Amino acid sequence: MSASTGVKAGVVRDTLSWLVLISLTVAAIVLGQQFISGQIIITCAVVITALKGIIVSDVYMGLMKAPKLWRRLMLSYVILIPGITGAILLIGSR
Repeated sequence: MSASTGVKAGVVRDTLSWLVLISLTVAAIVLGQQFISGQIIITCAVVITALKGIIVSDVYMGLMKAPKLWRRLMLSYVILIPGITGAILLIGSR
């Protein structure tokens, strides 16, 4: 693989990741404006937040190629914090 091909692949990956992040943000905004049950919105918000965190940590922070320990630590933070927050909100909304 030439350097030019590697750069193009990186640009395509970054652009696709950016488009997914923008799409998830728009989805969160649209969901927030709908008259849907609070539990559904909380669950969707937690999932969207976790997905966006995974994309940012893997693609933009470069942790996909980092040592497994660092990637696992960051992913656990990105998944656990929204999960715990969502669980607290869901329990509190009953």
